[in-house]
Amino acid sequence: MKKAWSASGRMIANRSVQAGVSLQCEFHDSPTNYTAQFKLFGNLEGKQAEAELTWSVEGNQIRRLISIADGTSIQGTGQNVSIKIRDVSPNALAPEIEEYTASVNVVRGTRGSTSNPPYYKPNPAYAVAGAGGTQNVAVPVNAGVLSVRATCGLYSAGVGPIPAMAVRISQIDNAGNVQSITDALNDSWTPLGPGTVRILIENFFATQVAVGIYFGIDG
Repeated sequence: MKKAWSASGRMIANRSVQAGVSLQCEFHDSPTNYTAQFKLFGNLEGKQAEAELTWSVEGNQIRRLISIADGTSIQGTGQNVSIKIRDVSPNALAPEIEEYTASVNVVRGTRGSTSNPPYYKPNPAYAVAGAGGTQNVAVPVNAGVLSVRATCGLYSAGVGPIPAMAVRISQIDNAGNVQSITDALNDSWTPLGPGTVRILIENFFATQVAVGIYFGIDG
């Protein structure tokens, strides 16, 4: 019985050109844990890629969406899995049609223990909030999001450090209720509240800030 699967291929850092890597795995046994491991290599400056995984048991599907880099891994349970890797490089960072390589291996077993979950990084990678301004970032739908993490820094040089709670991250549900509020400087994973559909960034500081939002994915 086959116990490992692999695929690799070229990626093109320009979304007007279609290229990517696909892998279909049929496990032919009772549903158990399998781990997908990813690797990117070549000139990776300005490159971003993501993987869509669809695990299936008796026709019922579970979707996961993750950002990938060299060494990213995610586990799931199913009788089969379909994996699609695609380039999502911002054209501003990778304006030329430039190739690199992506690969994926799938093996039976669980993902190694780590404090960092697989994650999904929206594109663009950060939101800029002006002084007294706000920004909203939608929570990915049907992607297995369990937590959120923010990174925060000054968008303009020459301004003093950001005080605690001067930039706030709020989880907002469909009804507009606030599920939680955290300091954007916290830089740690916060569980996503039930029904959260967007992340509200509020800047109470005197100048522009850049906030990166990362969504922790089940797996």
